[in-house]
Amino acid sequence: MTVKSFLLKCCFIFSNKTVFYKEVRDGEVRLTTEGRGEVFSSIVEQAWVKDYETLYKQSIQNREEFYAQIAQELVWFEKFEKVLEWNYPYAKWFIGSKTNISYNCIDRHVNHGKRNKVAFISVDEEGNEKKITYGELLDLVSRLTNGLKSLGIKKGDRVSIYMPNTVEAAVAILACARIGAIHSVVFAGFSEGALKIRIDDAKAKAVITATYTKRRGKKKIPLFPTLKEAVRDLDFVEKIVL
Repeated sequence: MTVKSFLLKCCFIFSNKTVFYKEVRDGEVRLTTEGRGEVFSSIVEQAWVKDYETLYKQSIQNREEFYAQIAQELVWFEKFEKVLEWNYPYAKWFIGSKTNISYNCIDRHVNHGKRNKVAFISVDEEGNEKKITYGELLDLVSRLTNGLKSLGIKKGDRVSIYMPNTVEAAVAILACARIGAIHSVVFAGFSEGALKIRIDDAKAKAVITATYTKRRGKKKIPLFPTLKEAVRDLDFVEKIVL
């Protein structure tokens, strides 16, 4: 993930011009903008940005000033000298800077007193809920980061991630980002052939996977056996992390 794409994700917000409603359908509480049911005003009240249209205009009219201001929310190990270098069709953002997205996603919050604040709420296919705090997330990511380093994974290496939709998948992504390894996330429902194509395209040095995943709470889909077949003749894959 580039710094710009990370900043764009940080700017994903609700506008106060959108009215949210709460409705109950098939026993589930859902949000809608179609004007049925009870107004879900608390979302509007807690919106990070109250005037989306004005913010959007600023990002178009003075792009560099806008992103320079947003960038102040992040931790920079080396401050950027220039926001944007644009030579069509190529763009370079935050020239001369040094940062780490994984550090900004986790450590930044831990260092500001949010160690015990919940970072993830995960619900599996069977309805089991798991909560992970920023402190616990930092521990998990650090452990996997050190494990990957011990296997020889370094900055610039490619790693494929073939995992279920779990907290552990996010941990794998953050660990790769922490090292500077280029990671390719592959949908856990893909077959052997589809998986092989994606690992081959990335020329992945390592693949992180799980034994199996579940679909609709019951059906078990094998991941590790599928991966073993997919990498059978891919000699560049040196390690499999299970």
